[in-house]
Amino acid sequence: MDKVAEKKLFFKSISIDLKKVDYEKLNNKYNETSEQIKVITEDSYEISDVSINGFKLFYQRHVELEPKMLFDVKVSYEIFYEFADETIKEYKGKDEELKELVNIKAEKAINMTGVVSRASTLISCITMQNNGNSIVTQPNYSKLK
Repeated sequence: MDKVAEKKLFFKSISIDLKKVDYEKLNNKYNETSEQIKVITEDSYEISDVSINGFKLFYQRHVELEPKMLFDVKVSYEIFYEFADETIKEYKGKDEELKELVNIKAEKAINMTGVVSRASTLISCITMQNNGNSIVTQPNYSKLK
């Protein structure tokens, strides 16, 4: 295993803000198809502003049905991770190593915040607004297969 990947990041604080909710009701009806309906969940993230103090991460969950019907929904969050003093001390002057470690640990950092569970709950509440049938997605980070 890579030596950088074995290292840990410690946080003083983590703040999570809901950035955007995008819901589009599609006009076709699910009862007009005999096809099996599949729920497609796609999680993605983008890291920005990595510095010795911390970093920002933009997280998005996108849920749609296949074949395309009923709705298309995306929720996005901005997360700011503030590094603990021990992390700041260890990586002072090691900007590239810190960026590499943040990239390696990002998915784990997302799961530790509970933001994916928040996104899942919000999507369930939103999709329930039409006909009372909600879509419940997994509460952990999901890579598109």
